[in-house]
Amino acid sequence: MGIFKKIVTNISADDKEKERIKEGEQIIKSRMGTKMNANSSFFLELNEIGVSTVKLWPTWNKINKTIKSELYNTSIQPEDISFRIDQLVLDNKSQENIKIEEEYEQRLIDYGVKDFDFTCTVYPEKHMLNRYRRKNGGKVNIDGYCFLHKDKIIIKKFGFKEKKFMGNQIIHYSDISAISFKNKNDVSIINSIQISLLGSDSINIYDITEEDFKNINTLWLNYKNNLEESKKVVKESEHSNVDELMKYAELYEKGLLTKEEFEAMKKKLL
Repeated sequence: MGIFKKIVTNISADDKEKERIKEGEQIIKSRMGTKMNANSSFFLELNEIGVSTVKLWPTWNKINKTIKSELYNTSIQPEDISFRIDQLVLDNKSQENIKIEEEYEQRLIDYGVKDFDFTCTVYPEKHMLNRYRRKNGGKVNIDGYCFLHKDKIIIKKFGFKEKKFMGNQIIHYSDISAISFKNKNDVSIINSIQISLLGSDSINIYDITEEDFKNINTLWLNYKNNLEESKKVVKESEHSNVDELMKYAELYEKGLLTKEEFEAMKKKLL
C-alpha cells in the first residue's frame, strides 16, 4: 500500500511539472514565436534597442535558449517569464543605443522637457512628410511631450530616429471646436484623439490614454464655459452701464446735473 501511494504521488508531481513547462512554453511562444514562425513584433523590440538586422536571429535564439533553459531547470516560474524576457531583451541593448538614449535624456533637459503631463506620438505636417520619412529610415512618427495649461496644449516634438528637437506645437483651446477619443479596440491598434479646429482642420495625437483625453477635454470645456460666462458678465455690465447713463442724461436735460458732472459720469461708465 505504501509503495502504491508513493508511485501515485510521483505521477502526480510529474503531471504538475509537465503542466508547468507546457504553460511556460506557451507564454514564450506567444511573446517570441517559434523558430519556424518568429514573432515580428519581438524582432521590432530588438531592433528598437539597437540590435542590427543581421543579429536579430542570433539574438532571438540566445534569448529563447536562455529562457527555456531556466524554465526546464525550474529556476523560473511561468508567471515570471514575461518579466524575465524583458530583462534579457534589455541585456542586448547596444552600447551605441545606450549612448543615444543618454544624449536624448540630456537634450530633453536642455529643452525644458520636465514635469510634462504625458507623452504621445504625432506626425509631421504634410509638406514635411516625405522629407522626414527619408531622414528617418521610413519612420514618420514624432515623440511628443505634452504640457496642459488652462488655455492651451503645448507639445514639445522630438524626431523619432535622430532625437532632434523639432519645435513646439501649440493648440489654443479657443481654436478648438470638438475633441473625440478613438479607442484602439475600435479602428486602430493604438489609442488616439482627434482635435477638430474651427474651420476644417484637425490635429491627431496618438499613443494617448483615455485618462489623458479626459484631462484635455475637461480643461477645454472649463475654458469654454469660463469664456461664455465672462462674455455674459460683460454683456450684462454693458446693459447696466447704458441704463445708468440714460438716467444721468435725463438728469442733465432737466438741469439737475452740470455739463461737467454729466461728462465725468459718461467717461466713467463708458
